[in-house]
Amino acid sequence: MRDKPQDLDEQVLIGAGEIDDEEVLARYAEAGGHTVTPAGIALHRQWWALADVAVYVDDLRRPHGDGEDAAAALTYLTGYLAAR
Repeated sequence: MRDKPQDLDEQVLIGAGEIDDEEVLARYAEAGGHTVTPAGIALHRQWWALADVAVYVDDLRRPHGDGEDAAAALTYLTGYLAAR
């Protein structure tokens, strides 16, 4: 059992750039020992965003003050929602 999805490493490797760069995908497959796919990377990015939204919503629906943590959670949640 893995500690994290393999696609997490793929996202870190490729970053925010294009996920269909065949040269990058081939080098990663050679170095990592498994094939990577643009679809897997895209799925992981969606999963990551959904997990972030869930954390921010959970934080904001609980009693909280007007501190920096609540302000940051609201800012990041608003950013995710605006991007969709």
